[in-house]
Amino acid sequence: MTTAAGLDIDIRPLTRQDSAAFERAKQNVPADNPTFFQWWVPGMHLDDYLTRLAQREAGIDLQAYEVPSTLLFAFFGPELIGRYSLRHRLTPELEAYAGHVGYGVLPAFRRKGVASRLLKHAVARASRLHAIENLIVTCDVGNIASQGVIEKCGGQYLDTYAGPLSLHAKRRYRMPR
Repeated sequence: MTTAAGLDIDIRPLTRQDSAAFERAKQNVPADNPTFFQWWVPGMHLDDYLTRLAQREAGIDLQAYEVPSTLLFAFFGPELIGRYSLRHRLTPELEAYAGHVGYGVLPAFRRKGVASRLLKHAVARASRLHAIENLIVTCDVGNIASQGVIEKCGGQYLDTYAGPLSLHAKRRYRMPR
């Protein structure tokens, strides 16, 4: 367990035992992050979703533009409150606009330090398990909250990407190990 602004959170893979928390969290996915449950599609059973997450982590059945990635979830007691994805490597295109890490926190748990804890966990995991030395994180130019999280966690601004690969201009950061 990790404390984030007074919340004891556990960051770990989703399991079959998390079925109730998964169903509750699906009801609270915010409009500003409709892909909170990456690679899940409406109607998909939890077992199928867990299989898909394992396949993505192992690099199985990926599209040509995709790379292996891990999706971990933050729990506060029995509640699923956030998640992060970690790409194990980047293509030049992903490096330009997406980076290694994406994170999200359900609205009721925002501004409580959860996003910072998720990003720090992702940076440590990237270094420890995937030997990623130059971890890149991006956020939309207009996402001031995410920009604050990245900078609070030591992100060093690199540049802004505004090109054909992304609908929105992205601020790019390098994260210290």
